[in-house]
Amino acid sequence: MKRPFWQAVLLSFALIACNPPTPPVVSPTPPVVDPPPDAAPTISVVRIITPQADALPTALSPLGILDLEAVVEGTGDFDPNVNWTATAGTLSEVTGQQTTFTAPKPNTTQTITITATSLQDSSKKASFSLEIPASFGGPTSLKLNADLGADNVHRQGELISIKAIIAASGFLETPELQWEIVSGNGFFVPALDNGGKVSIEQAEDFSATATVGFSAQSVGQTVVKASIGNLSQTITISTTTATQSVVTGIELDASKVVMFVGQSTTISALVKGEGAFNDDVTFSLEAGEGTLEVLPQPPVFGSKSQVRFTPTAARTAVVKVSSVQEPRVFERIYLGIDPSKQTIAAGFEHEIAISNTRFLFASGNNFRNQMGVEGGGSNIGLLTVPNISDVAAVAAGNTFSMALTTSGQVKAWGRDTFGAVGDGGLRKDSLPVTDVAKPLDSGTVAIATSNLGFREFDTLSQGNPKRVSSLTDGGATAMAIKGGGGVYCWGADLGQCSGELKFESCGIGDPGSCVPMLDKPKLIKLAGIEIDDNNPKKEVVALAVGKNHAVVLTSTGAVFGWGENPAGGGPLGVTTGNNLGKKIKFPLGLPNGTGGLENRYIAVAAFGNTTALLNAKGQIRVLKVGSGSGEIISQDNLNLALTQDGENDQIEVISLKLGNKKIVSTTLGGSFVDQLAESDTPIVSFSVSPKGIQILRQNGTWHRADQLWLNGGTEQRTFSNGNPILLKMP
Repeated sequence: MKRPFWQAVLLSFALIACNPPTPPVVSPTPPVVDPPPDAAPTISVVRIITPQADALPTALSPLGILDLEAVVEGTGDFDPNVNWTATAGTLSEVTGQQTTFTAPKPNTTQTITITATSLQDSSKKASFSLEIPASFGGPTSLKLNADLGADNVHRQGELISIKAIIAASGFLETPELQWEIVSGNGFFVPALDNGGKVSIEQAEDFSATATVGFSAQSVGQTVVKASIGNLSQTITISTTTATQSVVTGIELDASKVVMFVGQSTTISALVKGEGAFNDDVTFSLEAGEGTLEVLPQPPVFGSKSQVRFTPTAARTAVVKVSSVQEPRVFERIYLGIDPSKQTIAAGFEHEIAISNTRFLFASGNNFRNQMGVEGGGSNIGLLTVPNISDVAAVAAGNTFSMALTTSGQVKAWGRDTFGAVGDGGLRKDSLPVTDVAKPLDSGTVAIATSNLGFREFDTLSQGNPKRVSSLTDGGATAMAIKGGGGVYCWGADLGQCSGELKFESCGIGDPGSCVPMLDKPKLIKLAGIEIDDNNPKKEVVALAVGKNHAVVLTSTGAVFGWGENPAGGGPLGVTTGNNLGKKIKFPLGLPNGTGGLENRYIAVAAFGNTTALLNAKGQIRVLKVGSGSGEIISQDNLNLALTQDGENDQIEVISLKLGNKKIVSTTLGGSFVDQLAESDTPIVSFSVSPKGIQILRQNGTWHRADQLWLNGGTEQRTFSNGNPILLKMP
């Protein structure tokens, strides 16, 4: 029977309700588990082995060699290398898996511990000990050497150096060398040279030397004997009396010839003569300020007399050394004391000076605020520079000024067109007194500037940070020495900072070439000299800045320089190339810093393409373009400066003579000398420029002679305003 549609639908729902469909089976998704991290490397054990044997030895002969290897065990990705150490002897490698140990040559039996420490875990290590027996041996040879001369005839009491040279098969159980006089009379002076002793010091190669001084006191032949072990050697010395006694000269030397106040130098004097002369001397201070301390010396004829000099003021010191027997025989040594630390300085048209109370005063023209005050003006008599005190030294460029305080801080003010003020400001005219940028904020010991004029074009308004010059003459470069920190340079760089004269493109037409400049101090890396205040040969103590070059002095009196040097010779002697800090090569093969006081220098000046040097005998040597370079042109000088003849551009040397009361001018050829000033009041300092000379005396008076034209040939010195101006600083 056919059911109605609605009944069929109801029946279908009923069947579904009674027999629901079976759902599909779905497998559950397991959770994601990260893999376990790698285990940290660990070290379980460190062992030391040797490829030379199955087991490590317990003893090794002197100088014996042992190859070693470290075996490191552990887990993970560990470092298998070790750090090797030994309490004595040497190791070929201190880091790695292998090394080679070399035993020492002890003079007593030693126990040495060798350790291998894991670099991965320093708590894991291995070590073992070796016993090294003493290495003794007897002497195998003994020789005596002495400078006896061709005829072996010596004056009674003369000191003779005798050197013993010993060789042995091992360390000497009894290393003492015995000296005795077999015949004749005399006495020994031990430790004559560089610590040589009567009791020798055994060297590593089983050889040694011992040096003694011997003074024969009897006339005739004296036999000296040296013994060690079963060996002995003799030497015969012949002595005679002399019929006359004459002192012929005195040789002087010094550990330093240039130094700062508070440092010391040891001066040595050796008297030369004939016959039985008295070799004693007296030391006296003729110029400068300081103390002289006579040092002990062996009581033997021919030994050097020594004195320690410690300066207390920044001015050239002169020590006179006279023979006691013949006082008319004497020598002087000139010492530079802070030679770059000037107390008066002359710019192109302005001057600055330090009073006795360490305040700063200025005079002259002030168009660029170079006198430290605002307002311009010319021919200003005398004013106090504000915002500065405790001044130790001054320097003056063309139209800027610089000062060094007693705390070692450098300050500058005035024309800043080329960055000479040194603080990075690049102002046209800088005021007030400004601190030069670090590191010259403390610890500075010397300052200097170039002092030739610039014709300048200001391009700042056209967006160019540089300045333009139509001349290569510069008066806008500054330099300083920082104690322990080297030489710094800033301002216009015409070769003084970089070592070469190299103009830059301006990009604003063609008014000239742009001068490279530094607006902050830059350390000059001197290729030829490593700065070291603890080594006199490497201690820079003075400097000077020229037209396109710069020079510095070390405390032993050597001269280093850089910059432009014309082919064939110039302000840097015959040095070639522009590398910074080359030791200057002098014309005629003259030594530099060695070979006698005449070749050791205590002060330096630079102007244009000329360098003037003052040596330790008070002589001035000039390095310049053309003939006569390197010649001595003047004697008995305490200080020096260079300037230019205002009429014919001739360079002349201005110097303060021994006695501190006379200043003279000398042409480069030495053909004309003109006296500039003389009085009964000692001169403390002076400075010159093409416009004038400034003289500062001990009583605080300041003599200023404007428009000083150095005529150089035949005319007497004249001043456009008559007599020099006398200023008195409070």
